Amino acid sequence: EQGTKMDELRFFAAPCRKRMPPEKMTVLQHLQHEAEGCHFICFWFDCHPDGEANCFDVLATCKDNFQSLDQVFRARFSALTSWEIKHAYRNLGRLDIRQALAVDGQQEI
Repeated sequence: EQGTKMDELRFFAAPCRKRMPPEKMTVLQHLQHEAEGCHFICFWFDCHPDGEANCFDVLATCKDNFQSLDQVFRARFSALTSWEIKHAYRNLGRLDIRQALAVDGQQEI
């Protein structure tokens, strides 16, 4: 602020909100529609922390359909080769909340 001293510490206590841009709302509605009636979901995002955060963002959109993380799987791969895709399919894992929270923290800063 010009001409006044700011209390920088207030920024560390300020709430952060994720918002969906209006132009992306059709994607949100599409994901919700596709999740209806599904019992399980498997995410195939890239094996990067941002991919992990994207999984949780999509999961938050469809949370009414997937009440337990036991219904949620994650494929991990680093290349689009036949071997990598088959290996990822045979070795489905779980989401890593720590990676997603790290990405959220970076975005908030």
